[in-house]
This record gives sequence, C-alpha cells and structure tokens, in this order.
Amino acid sequence: MSKAIAKLFRDPGHAARAVADLLAKGFKSEEIGILVKAEVGLELAGKVGTDPARRQLAGAGAMIALGPLAQDEEAPLKAIELPEDVLGYYEMGLRLGGVLLSVHSQKREGEARRLLLRAEVTPGEKAEGGFPRAERMTATDPVDARMTGDFRRY
Repeated sequence: MSKAIAKLFRDPGHAARAVADLLAKGFKSEEIGILVKAEVGLELAGKVGTDPARRQLAGAGAMIALGPLAQDEEAPLKAIELPEDVLGYYEMGLRLGGVLLSVHSQKREGEARRLLLRAEVTPGEKAEGGFPRAERMTATDPVDARMTGDFRRY
C-alpha cells in the first residue's frame, strides 16, 4: 500500500477545489480517497468519477466513501495509517460535516501535500504554514508602532 497524505476540510467547496487541482495535476481518480457524510458526498462523487460506497462510521452514521477509502467495509479509515489521537480528530470532524480527502501516491506525496494545503487558501492569500502572510509588520502589530531597539521606551 502506498503512503497516504490526508487532510480534513471543513468546507466541501474547498475539498472539491482540492480534488479538481489534484486531477488537473495528473493524479488518478484511483489515488484519491474521499470520506464524507452521505448528504454531502454525492456532489464530490461525481467529480472523482468512481462509484461511491456507503459505509458506517461509529458515531458519524452513514458515510460516502470513494477511492481507497471505500475498500474496507468495516473501517474506512484503515486505508490511512494514523495515530489514535489523529484518527479521533478526523472522526470528530466527519461527525461535524467535514470532508476527509486522502491521496495515495508514494512518488508524489510532496506535491499532493502542497495541493491539499493550497486548496483552503482563498485567492490573493499566500499559503505559508497554513496562514496568510501579512504584507507589512504593522498589519500584525497591535500597537502599530515601529520598534527602534531601545526597549526602555516600551
């Protein structure tokens, strides 16, 4: 099994953008796994082009699973090797209506990670560490004063 890169999206629109970016960059639909509540999942199923499978996730109820996440009927999250605390976080996010997107590609995991990170950034922002970058220091400085190095003033 290839190494999986996974990201939990709060907004299904961001997840759809990530899927479109992955497909545009040449990732195959068989490499993309999606796990989402049944009500939300049918829209994403059409974008990937694989047959959705209905799965039950403890505490989250009826789910739609696509790609590698649809292979295990008992535990769809087994396709991603995760520590127990991260697994609990993903389950909680799925219960709240999030979308879990995974990419199973051993050779292109760095590119997949960048595409998943960039999908949540709105146009015009720069993705660096997950946060938009400030254009100037005063945008993040609550005092909005220039520091001189003479700390007796402060």
